[in-house]
Amino acid sequence: MIIALMLIISLCLVFGQIFLKFAFNESAYKLNINTLFSLEIVPLFFSKFFIASIFFFIVGVGLWVYVISQDIELSLVYPLISFSYIIMAVLASFFLKEDLTLQKISGIVLICMGITILMWGYKMPLR
Repeated sequence: MIIALMLIISLCLVFGQIFLKFAFNESAYKLNINTLFSLEIVPLFFSKFFIASIFFFIVGVGLWVYVISQDIELSLVYPLISFSYIIMAVLASFFLKEDLTLQKISGIVLICMGITILMWGYKMPLR
């Protein structure tokens, strides 16, 4: 169950980032160090994409709080957030038309190997 929750958390993080990217792409607003805290950014907060991104981030954080409240090693579950790197590479190529290069695919393979090594032989609590 924890691995499934970590996948859902990763999906929430990824969709939150994708919707945030859509919000910036939709607006003419471009952040820079001088305008980061100006009132020019306020209309962005009312974008449907920005609101969707906040929703996904809140759900992801809520689930994360649940996961770390369980009897499980934080040093084990925290690296599982790397599922989000894998999911992001795939979904960004689909939704944002980003290239899924050999270098990215190689990185995904290495991340998958790392997750496999990390989980090898570990008995997850069934709660």
